[in-house]
Formats: sequence, C-alpha cells, structure tokens
Amino acid sequence: MKYGIPLIPTILSLIVFSACTTHHDELPVVETPKPDVFATTDNQPIRIEVSSSGYTPKTIGVTVGQKVALEFHRTDGDNCGEKLVFPDLGIERDLPVGEKVVVEVIPEKSGEFKFTCGMDMFRGKLIVSQ
Repeated sequence: MKYGIPLIPTILSLIVFSACTTHHDELPVVETPKPDVFATTDNQPIRIEVSSSGYTPKTIGVTVGQKVALEFHRTDGDNCGEKLVFPDLGIERDLPVGEKVVVEVIPEKSGEFKFTCGMDMFRGKLIVSQ
C-alpha cells in the first residue's frame, strides 16, 4: 500500500496535463449551406411546397440583382404554414391551403435571407451570391 498514495497525484497530474495539451486553436469549420435549388436566368418560378415537414426545398440560390419568383404551395392545413415571412426583406404573405402564392424578390446585396412561417417554426433560406 505504500505505492498507492504517490500514484494518485501522478495519475491526476497526467490527466490534467493531457487536457491542457489538446489543440484548442483548431476551430471547427463552418460551411455555408449549399442551395437545394438555383434560380434560373429565365425567371422560371421556383416551386416551394409547404407541408407538415416544412419547406421543400429549404434553400434557394440566386445572384445579386437577379429577379426570382418563388411559388409557394401549401398542401394541407395541418401545419403552421398559413403565414410566410421574409423578416429582412419586409415581406409577409398569407398562404391559403391549395393555392399558389408567388413572391417576387430582387436581392440587392449578397448574404442569407431567411424565410419562415408566422410562428418561426418552419425555416428556409434565400442564399444570394455575387
């Protein structure tokens, strides 16, 4: 038992030392999500289905200054998708079940612009690049 007591501080020192030598300078890489769909240059509407699963597709790619028509189709009333909100663009629309609602956007700057339902439970993104 005379060897048991000195081993405890040694083991604790090794644990503390190994924790201090991990590489904390390596930050995780955060990737920009890739769009599910890219807007075409001929201004064909992009159909977005609104269902209990949310928005499909969730991310749409477009370039700065490109006019894009987003055609929202709410397929059922069993979800909170009755309201569409683009908070950063000041756009708000009602989405009646079974009707198509077209929202036209001409983004003036690059970035990510989210769109949500009125309760902010369904989320999508318009990714605008140069």
